[in-house]
Amino acid sequence: MKPTPNEKSDFTFTTEKPIESIIEDEKGLNINNYAEYLAKNIENYFKYNSDSLTIGLMGEWGSGKTSILNLTEIHLENSDVKVMKFNPWIYSSYNQLIEQFFDELIKQFYSENNYDLGDRIREYWIKINKTDLAKKTIIHLIASKNNTLANILNDIFKYDSKETSLEKIKNDINNKLQDYKIVCIIDDLDRVSTTEIHEMFKLIKIMADFNNIIYILSFDKKIISKSLDDKYIDGEKYIEKIINIALDVPLATHLELKNIILNDLTTISEKHNIKLDEDRLNTILDHWDFDTKKSHGILYFFKSIRDIKRFNNLLEFNIELIKEEVNFEDFIAITAIQIFKPELYEKIKYNESLLVKYSASKDEYLSKPEIAETEQHEFEEIVGDNDNINYILKTLFPKMSFIYDPKYISDYSSTYDEKLLICHPNHFKTYFKLNPIVKTITEEEISSIINYINCKKEQEILEAFENLNEKDNLDKFFDILNNRANKIKEPEFFLKLIFSLDRKLNEEVFNNNRHILKKICLMLIIKINSKNRFEILKNEYYGMNHLNFLFELLIHVKRHNNLPGLKNEAILTETEINELENIIKDKYLIMLNKHSNYITTDIFNVFELGRDLKLENEFKNTIDNLISTKDGLLEFLKSYIYPDMNRYFESEISNASQFSNMETIKERIDENYDEIKDVLEVKKFIKEYNMWKTDN
Repeated sequence: MKPTPNEKSDFTFTTEKPIESIIEDEKGLNINNYAEYLAKNIENYFKYNSDSLTIGLMGEWGSGKTSILNLTEIHLENSDVKVMKFNPWIYSSYNQLIEQFFDELIKQFYSENNYDLGDRIREYWIKINKTDLAKKTIIHLIASKNNTLANILNDIFKYDSKETSLEKIKNDINNKLQDYKIVCIIDDLDRVSTTEIHEMFKLIKIMADFNNIIYILSFDKKIISKSLDDKYIDGEKYIEKIINIALDVPLATHLELKNIILNDLTTISEKHNIKLDEDRLNTILDHWDFDTKKSHGILYFFKSIRDIKRFNNLLEFNIELIKEEVNFEDFIAITAIQIFKPELYEKIKYNESLLVKYSASKDEYLSKPEIAETEQHEFEEIVGDNDNINYILKTLFPKMSFIYDPKYISDYSSTYDEKLLICHPNHFKTYFKLNPIVKTITEEEISSIINYINCKKEQEILEAFENLNEKDNLDKFFDILNNRANKIKEPEFFLKLIFSLDRKLNEEVFNNNRHILKKICLMLIIKINSKNRFEILKNEYYGMNHLNFLFELLIHVKRHNNLPGLKNEAILTETEINELENIIKDKYLIMLNKHSNYITTDIFNVFELGRDLKLENEFKNTIDNLISTKDGLLEFLKSYIYPDMNRYFESEISNASQFSNMETIKERIDENYDEIKDVLEVKKFIKEYNMWKTDN
């Protein structure tokens, strides 16, 4: 349901924000200990050393470098160490980068009213800047053969009358820094260009290598090394010359990542009111395989906090759109595959027939091993030699396990459908379309009708059934409902409604769906209190005239009369079953005596029901009485001879011979031949009779 313009949507994305407090880290990678260790070592260095020091904090993007720096700064707050932060990637050129660095350093001292030291550093920077500008100007003028160089240089240094050397200014600054302890944090160095990397290293090691300043540079060593590599420079060795102390960010353990993922998924599920199946989630996330002695699951796609945040963002964005239509745990797995294994994601999306649909029955798989072998080959092409992918896909798609051992094959389980699992054909496409319309009947529609049932809203139920029938979806709904019977809280009400559907809805529609309706009825009967069960059924059996359905349901009950979940309690006692069968028999005999039209409309079913009820003789007597008259004879012939068929099948003549004597029918025709000889059914019968007689 979409929020109205005045409503606030409770939906937020997780930004890739680093940890900024110790409390935050308690829910994460527990890097606080590492940061505390770094802070203490910095304090210890200042106790015994005054030389400039460069520390390299190295790790991949998303490994937690900035978080470590933030926590290190927190641990230095109560010390006499001052922290200065500088982000080189926000400046676009060399001049900006160097100038802003010195500007930040000067502000550090101005903020403490140490204008003398701040001014001295400014003087130092101006001198460096002028010298650099002079060099660039000389190069330019030589190239252009300009003879005004002396005038320009005089202009550059006209404010520097003392001609103080850079070295002298630097020594003066170092002396003034004796009472200071400064840590300069330069984060995300790997975001700047190669030229700017060179300039930053030059700044730290030559221009600003002042006493009592420790530089902490954070970067991805692989990126910086590759950026610096050329035919004259080995990038890795270059870094080793610049960095005095190299620290690698500790890699997150799988257990740490797992705890974060579980915590985040719990938060997302609660936020979106989704019930989390912890058993299935753990099976998908991290599972120990006793056979291979390895752990498998989507957990092993994740390498860092950044990976988790990317995953959370996509999962939360998509799940809000589709949460009613998919299984949350399966969608978690598919989302992880989409982010970390995009090629596999595409293969899954376009292999529904392999992963979901059964190309053969259990017996065919066993009798024709080549079918299973073909599918095994196709599956192995998808997973390659990746054991983890193999495990994940077999977990999501049970068929992939069954094809290796067809004797355990299990077709579309009702549980797969009820839980909206990706392995069921009703739900597979929805996982990739992010659109519930992909489904023939959405979960929202199903839930709405179940709600009508639980609220006993008969009219709304019938209208919904009629709408589904108009769209040719009613049979699909009943099939789905059979797997949702546990959600029906008013079994007695709905059972009575089903028994009346042939009258209230449409007899033909009811008859077309009676096979699945009997299964639904069985589930409803079981849910009804055993004390009331028989009386309710007996009343419905007296009230309904659809005898075939009544008998089929009774047989279905008998077959399942001792289900494992019933605590050794039969659905109905033998006496109760016999009483219901007697109700059907009484109704059948009444129908034979009073409704000859019904008999001839559905003669084969009526005969089979009579045979099953052990009332064959009564049925045959009714047929004998029927064909004793000319009109009854024609009515009987028309009941199983179809005018639009060129030739009637002998097997059907043989079937008809079970409930009537063909010789007797032939005699009746001969007796009335002149009156009925031109009737099409009579002509066809005589033709088929002669062929049948010859064969027999």
